[in-house]
Amino acid sequence: MQKPVDIQESELKTLYVEQGLTQREIAQKHGVARRTIGKLMQRLGIPIREQKQTQVEHPCLNCGETTTNPKFCSSSCAAIYNNQHFPKRKKQKREWICVQCGNPTTERRKYCDGCSPDYFKWMERTIGELSRDGSYQMYRTVRALARRIYNDSGRPLACAICGYSDHIEICHIKAISSFDKKTRIREVNRLENLVALCPNHHWEFDRGRIDLEL
Repeated sequence: MQKPVDIQESELKTLYVEQGLTQREIAQKHGVARRTIGKLMQRLGIPIREQKQTQVEHPCLNCGETTTNPKFCSSSCAAIYNNQHFPKRKKQKREWICVQCGNPTTERRKYCDGCSPDYFKWMERTIGELSRDGSYQMYRTVRALARRIYNDSGRPLACAICGYSDHIEICHIKAISSFDKKTRIREVNRLENLVALCPNHHWEFDRGRIDLEL
């Protein structure tokens, strides 16, 4: 049950209007809730003061200019200050090292090409073993291994006919399909059977318009 307010209208006006006390201060003085004083003032027709928000001025942390904002006078000053005092950390590129020989390897690879057990396992397989996965899968695997062998050989990464080097493709001089099913991938991908060609000459070679000899 709400406690009755023992305060006269004249006393309330004196406290609020003349002495400038707040509703909370008056409520604390009489031991009632602030809302009780507010409702009483509303019932008696006493106008309530507008709450003025006091703006405290601060010096800008960047340029020193006086501002009412807590730290900076503008977003530009905030950006300059934060970039100088809290620069973004650059992500350091991790170096990937072969656990077998210690040579650098590509990203997220435990072994380099020379030490990879999977690499040797694929090279010792035969065309017939790969064909069980389908011809497309077989050719893709053989060509991927061929590109790795050619890149590691140190041969020029340029077309063997025109010298174009912006984009080359590693081709088999003797076609993969011409080998026996019992032939190992190592034999198919012999360095002597690989050549670098630009896309145009690769197209011409596949259609018999260019002759390449081992």
